[in-house]
Amino acid sequence: MGLAMSGRFVVLFGLIAVAVGACGVQASTPAAVPIGAAPPQCRTMDISPYTAPERLEVVSAKGKRLFAVEIAANFQTRAQGMMCRTKLADNEGMLFEFQDVAERAFWMNNTLIPLDIIYIAPDGRIVSIQKNARPLDRTPLPSQGMASGVLEVRGGMSDKLGLKPGDQVIHPFFQ
Repeated sequence: MGLAMSGRFVVLFGLIAVAVGACGVQASTPAAVPIGAAPPQCRTMDISPYTAPERLEVVSAKGKRLFAVEIAANFQTRAQGMMCRTKLADNEGMLFEFQDVAERAFWMNNTLIPLDIIYIAPDGRIVSIQKNARPLDRTPLPSQGMASGVLEVRGGMSDKLGLKPGDQVIHPFFQ
């Protein structure tokens, strides 16, 4: 009887796990894509840093966190973004600077590592966060508000730092 009950429990638990997975509930950060499974473009794409790292600070209820960020400030660098990069340290990121303020949407086309996509208003206030964006996913991830900047950091970092809309990003781009 004990073995039969434990077997039923395992089957029931497995069915629940499958159902939760089918609903899109994500318990953890998605895995990075191995370079061998990367799209062909990643074998020839120049992934050299766009700029020397700049200092960016994020302030949340948990405190301050410094990042060293590359700047993507023109059409070409914003279009390529973090495509084909194979690693990103916890203290690194990329800041996308736009001269206009608009609704934005990013996707993960040719992006091999999971990212948190943080949309930022002109005053440096966080508008919204798309957490744990899945590598290679072409689904647009909208800002849900007006933004002039977008910060991409390692997937899971926004939760680790307790970031939420309304928190502040400090960088010379934001006034």
